[in-house]
Amino acid sequence: MPVDPQFRQLTDTKTKPFVGGANTYNEPALLPYGSYSALVNMRQMHPGLKQRPGYIKQCSTANGTYKALTLFQYSKGKRTERHLYCQWSDSTVQEATTAPPGVTTGAFGSTVFAGTANPLRASYSVINDKLLFSNGVDQHQICAGTDDYIDKFVVYSSATAFPLIPGIGADYTQQVTDTSTATYAVLSALQTNANDSVLICSQIQSNRAYFGMTANVNSNASVATVKYWNGAWQTVSGFSDGTIGVAGKTLSQSGYMTWTQPTDAIPVYLYDTYGFWIKITVSATLSATVTCHTCNFGSGFTPIQNIWD
Repeated sequence: MPVDPQFRQLTDTKTKPFVGGANTYNEPALLPYGSYSALVNMRQMHPGLKQRPGYIKQCSTANGTYKALTLFQYSKGKRTERHLYCQWSDSTVQEATTAPPGVTTGAFGSTVFAGTANPLRASYSVINDKLLFSNGVDQHQICAGTDDYIDKFVVYSSATAFPLIPGIGADYTQQVTDTSTATYAVLSALQTNANDSVLICSQIQSNRAYFGMTANVNSNASVATVKYWNGAWQTVSGFSDGTIGVAGKTLSQSGYMTWTQPTDAIPVYLYDTYGFWIKITVSATLSATVTCHTCNFGSGFTPIQNIWD
């Protein structure tokens, strides 16, 4: 059956020779008319966008056993903090020892999460500077990174044992979470009363607390103890005190107190705030003038759970 010439004219494929090639370095706006761009992974470079040069390797020793399923850089917006994570096919997640563009000498990094076998390629999200991680087989995980804003900072000073629902305490939350070094929490002569303690609350189980000290640091011999709540106050394990600038003197410099993140911590209601609380006590009275202008908390990967009183 003959084909109508008009129909053939409509259906015939028209081609135009491709000339000039594709420019993979400059953005389209910088190309002459008629040119093409295959630019991806761009960055701002005057006078326009240019492609990043790429990254050949992150570590000098390859993982010869497992393959990488996903890579994700956890970057915060409220503060400068970045972590590069790799999800491996054995269900573990490791954090790079060296952040890009640096190269780690040796293996990729240390394990921060060990999940269930046969994971899916993970999904990641960052909400309010918290990392959310989901691999399809484990409970969704959340991580606050190294430094995040605390929800409460209270100094309890009394000869009366710390009650289940305390009615006294000096709230320094605003002073230690603003950006000013002129505002601070007063820790002077802590342990004058037998039950003096510093209480810090976060919405995620913590494994560290950072104390940014003013010039007024502790000069007395005193050792800190950190406890968490699981129905009663329990001492953390793996405790290390980075605020010891002078041997045996806690809070004698700025630094991190770190510990092994508890797996049995439960939230509790204190000072009009429901969350995960830690209680820090000292073994002997601190100096007459000790002040702290910043306090942050950090956490590793931990299952998401509903914080509700």
